Amino acid sequence: LAKSSVNLVTLLLLALLIFACFGNTLGVYFNCDDFLHLPYLYRLFNGEPELFLSNFTGPWVGERSLYLFFRPLTEVSLMIDYFFNHEKAFGYHLSNLIWHTVNAFLLFLFSKALLDKLTIGEERDRLFMAACAAALFAVFPTQSEAVAWILARADLVSTFFLLLSLYFFVAKHDKTILSLAAFLACLLSKETAISLPLIIFALSITLSQAQTAKQKIVQASKETAPYLVVFAFYLVWRYLAI
Repeated sequence: LAKSSVNLVTLLLLALLIFACFGNTLGVYFNCDDFLHLPYLYRLFNGEPELFLSNFTGPWVGERSLYLFFRPLTEVSLMIDYFFNHEKAFGYHLSNLIWHTVNAFLLFLFSKALLDKLTIGEERDRLFMAACAAALFAVFPTQSEAVAWILARADLVSTFFLLLSLYFFVAKHDKTILSLAAFLACLLSKETAISLPLIIFALSITLSQAQTAKQKIVQASKETAPYLVVFAFYLVWRYLAI
């Protein structure tokens, strides 16, 4: 099969697997903090459009009494859902399933690219290992909260941009700017994205063709530095916002 055909078949199989495991979440209603965001979204689409920009210049949904999160891109994903679904929970849960499916497919692409770089096994072996990794990720029980709870969307959105950043770093090494942009988007989705520079550093050492450990560390430090700059920019932005 051609590469595009393999990718399409893999995507469809992952989608079937995920909908078989988590499809029953489509009948679930809103829960817990979901009810904090629905009024905010209602106000945004009913006379207060300025809330869109304030989402990027203040804490999550403007809430300062319960928590001080800063996750503007996660809220944008909820804004899109509200535009199409309003107060119908089905559409939000369907979006969560789609996000999770795309994430599993991205993990497949990243794993395949990494295995190709490391030249582990034959082509079909690498394809099989990448598919297995994506399938395990897709159905792993710890994914249940992120998929079933609408507000856990933050995990799904941040994972999407994290995997995208890693994929560009490994598979498209000349597209560093895209990897950095995805990293910033990841940070703007959930704070746990701060771990990505450490992953980049480890990947750089693993993939390095340098002969000595010192050369590998120097190379990894240089490749990680732009991510630390983006992280510093995010910290300043977050500080000013909250």
